[in-house]
Amino acid sequence: MEENQASKIHFWPIMIAIFFGNFVSVLSTTTINIAVPLLMDHFNTSLNTMQWMVTGFMLATGVTAPLAGYLGGRFSYKRLYLFALMGFTMFSLLCALAWDPTSLIVFRMLQGSCSGLIMACTMTIIFQVIPGERRPFAVSLWSLSAMVAIRDGRASHRSDV
Repeated sequence: MEENQASKIHFWPIMIAIFFGNFVSVLSTTTINIAVPLLMDHFNTSLNTMQWMVTGFMLATGVTAPLAGYLGGRFSYKRLYLFALMGFTMFSLLCALAWDPTSLIVFRMLQGSCSGLIMACTMTIIFQVIPGERRPFAVSLWSLSAMVAIRDGRASHRSDV
């Protein structure tokens, strides 16, 4: 019975959804650091204030990631992943529309809470849905999505690259 169920799994659509979600989640963690000086100028505020935006995001990510186990078990990981991805998208839009540093910090924290759920859900979905013989490849794709998203912003400014 398990072999029959494993043959019904659509590996690539699942992995594309997981890859995309994990990619945008990790990307939002790293790219904001490059924008801090621009945001300081835009909002005419200090580094200390903008640091709360980065710290708040990371704290929210760390706090919500452990909740994914409870929430995923209660509502299903697929629903939780979709909810988190929709929330992440909505809060990303609100970050772009932020009118002052406080609103940006709050929206980034809410975005971070969704990001924590996304990262935890994607790995759990791999272990729940992907058959054992394809799981190492699936985990390597999951890891690749994070590695591709992490980019050193200084690399594009180097003359020796």
